[in-house]
Amino acid sequence: MLGSAGLPPAHPRDKSRRYVYFFGRTTLPEEICRNHPDRPAVARCQKYNYGFCHQCLEDEPQCPDPDIYCKFRPQCIVYFELKENRRNHRQQEEN
Repeated sequence: MLGSAGLPPAHPRDKSRRYVYFFGRTTLPEEICRNHPDRPAVARCQKYNYGFCHQCLEDEPQCPDPDIYCKFRPQCIVYFELKENRRNHRQQEEN
């Protein structure tokens, strides 16, 4: 069922949902990359619901707010990749 704008209606309890038209289908913003809107997301920030594509995770992962508390940090793939990249850079500089 589509709404008046041709998009599916938002969940009744969530008035903040915004839909994005992506590759011929309607998606939620967390399903597309925050930095590259033409790519699908493979990971998501659980705190802010930002999507990240494969390139963002591999090349230069960026936590939206790395210095403030986040209850999802122990299980966050974005923060894990950021720590791994920092560790690899430190090891390369030491060698």
